[in-house]
Amino acid sequence: METYFPKLFRHGLPAGHYVDAKSQSTRLGSIRVDAGQSKINRIAARTQRSIQKYQRQDGFRELIRNGDFEITWIVPTYPKQQRLAEALRPLKGSGVHLNVVAFTELLNIVAHIPQRTNATR
Repeated sequence: METYFPKLFRHGLPAGHYVDAKSQSTRLGSIRVDAGQSKINRIAARTQRSIQKYQRQDGFRELIRNGDFEITWIVPTYPKQQRLAEALRPLKGSGVHLNVVAFTELLNIVAHIPQRTNATR
């Protein structure tokens, strides 16, 4: 971020920002992860609050105006991906690109699945 967006870089900037160098112009993004517990309406409300927070900051406001800022949610299932994408659709007018990606392996990483023991009684 210090290389691509030196005006925005500051020590202590919250983690979770990335640079999408694959877009036509270099785009700054903020990544969020839902481990499956959060309700869709809460994620959408949190996203809206984040957009409003970014819009109040000069450097980010300029990126949003130029179409160079995005928020990406990673969710653990395809159904949740579809439901969240639908819930975020009304926020598209904000100028922030919104992405929802299903990463099904996330369930294996974050979900505690108790293992059965083969101990005999």
